[in-house]
Amino acid sequence: MNFSRYFLTEKHEFYRFDENSETIAYFLITDTKNRTPESYGKALFDDSFEPSDNDFSVKVGVLDDLTEKQKEWILSFAEGLLSYKYDIDYSVDFFGLNCDFEVDYPSGSWLTEFIEMVNDQFGSDIQVKNTQSFLNLIQK
Repeated sequence: MNFSRYFLTEKHEFYRFDENSETIAYFLITDTKNRTPESYGKALFDDSFEPSDNDFSVKVGVLDDLTEKQKEWILSFAEGLLSYKYDIDYSVDFFGLNCDFEVDYPSGSWLTEFIEMVNDQFGSDIQVKNTQSFLNLIQK
C-alpha cells in the first residue's frame, strides 16, 4: 500500500491511500488543540480516565469496503504518526465517501474547490488562504 500527502496545515494533514494503483481511502488528521473530552474517556475507560492535554481526530473516508489488512495498515499509519506524542489521545473513524477527489497537481481556483470538497466530505473546517503555499511543505 502507498500513501501520498496532499496537504499539511497548522491543524490538518490530508493523505490518499492507494493499493495496486487504485485509490482506496483518504485520511484526514485534525489537531483539535483541545484537551480530550471527558465523554471520550467515559465511553472507553472506567472512572479513572485522565484527559490528555491534546486530542486528535482521524477520519478515514473509504471508497469501497476495506479488507482487514488494509484497515490494519491504515490504523498502523495513524499510530506511527501519533505514537511519539506523550500526552495525547486520538480516535479513528472510518466512513464511506460520496466521491473520489482524483487530484493530479492541484493549483489555482481548483484548490479552493478541492478544499471545499474535503470539508464537505469530512465535516472539517480547513482554510487555506494562500493557494500558492501548496508549493511549500506547510500550507497557510
